[in-house]
Amino acid sequence: MPGRFRVRGGSYWEPGRFVGVSGRLHATFGIEVRVLELWFWGSMRRGRISLTTDVAQNYRNGGLSVGFWH
Repeated sequence: MPGRFRVRGGSYWEPGRFVGVSGRLHATFGIEVRVLELWFWGSMRRGRISLTTDVAQNYRNGGLSVGFWH
């Protein structure tokens, strides 16, 4: 779906914050879907909804956002 759907993924290493505690590997994932188009401040803007997640050992985080596609 060109121009309407984006998928992102990645990973990163979080170092341990305390002596004797090892770091952990995080996996990240996100999707964006363009849901509408409207005129705003004299130009065409495209609205979007995004879902994201970040997971690691003993850690889970997710997010939902509404904004503009650029």
